[in-house]
Amino acid sequence: MLDALILAGDKEGYVAVHKRNKAFLPLKGKCLLEHVIDAVDRTQHVDSIYVVGPQDKLSSRINTSGYQKPVEFLPQSNSVIDNILTSYKTMYSWEADHPLFILPSDIPLTTPSEIDAFIKGSYYVNCDYVMGFQTERALSAFYPTETLDGIRMSYFYFKQFIGRHNNLHIAWPNRVKNAELVNTTYNLRYQKKFQNYLKWVASIVPSTGGKGKVLRLTILMQLALIGDYMGFNRISKSLRPYIDLHEIEACISEALSIRFKVYCMDFGASAVDVDNENDLDIISKRFDSWKND
Repeated sequence: MLDALILAGDKEGYVAVHKRNKAFLPLKGKCLLEHVIDAVDRTQHVDSIYVVGPQDKLSSRINTSGYQKPVEFLPQSNSVIDNILTSYKTMYSWEADHPLFILPSDIPLTTPSEIDAFIKGSYYVNCDYVMGFQTERALSAFYPTETLDGIRMSYFYFKQFIGRHNNLHIAWPNRVKNAELVNTTYNLRYQKKFQNYLKWVASIVPSTGGKGKVLRLTILMQLALIGDYMGFNRISKSLRPYIDLHEIEACISEALSIRFKVYCMDFGASAVDVDNENDLDIISKRFDSWKND
């Protein structure tokens, strides 16, 4: 059993929607955060639920009495990585060594079965940090149709699969040696902005030994991402044989001084997050048909 930490903060690097903290945006009679808590509350592999964010808003807007699992609110710090590390220290202590299930508050389509499948299948005991991914095939269910709006996000192209990160993570926080690099990666996460990509490369390359390999892999990944975003899928797919996920895992492991791996699933909806007003509007319209468990 794991404890879950839901990220609902709104400090450094945060991107608001409708000029508001996404956690509290309304959707089908609840806020986004409540949909996420509901899903986590009905899982088999989560023990307790912690939410880190603005405590006054959390306490006044979220009623915790109706949940099966204990729900506790924690005060936010100045950044995502500080929220995780400070919350971990409050929940346990730095002398302890506990894995932590981490997810954001803006994935209202996530389901208990998806979360349980990720926790059970990730083999997190053999790693220090597991990042979840979803295959392109799984996410095609959310594409636009001839009559309905939908969401089609950009993908990462690997030799092993085409997919997108699904916002589910399991980490052993006290094992991460280069936490600042994680925070930098979060702040520069919108890689379609080329300047973000350049800043990220400049930050990660000095932390690795095989600098040539890192540059080669990141350039190929960026070209494939741009090709996908611009609709040139043939170019992106042609690059796949040269983008080996295992090489990328090894580079990230070295940069962070941890054992890092990706766990990819062929079903689920946790990758469908609320990045902008249009996404929220589409999810609201198709919520009932998309929210299946």
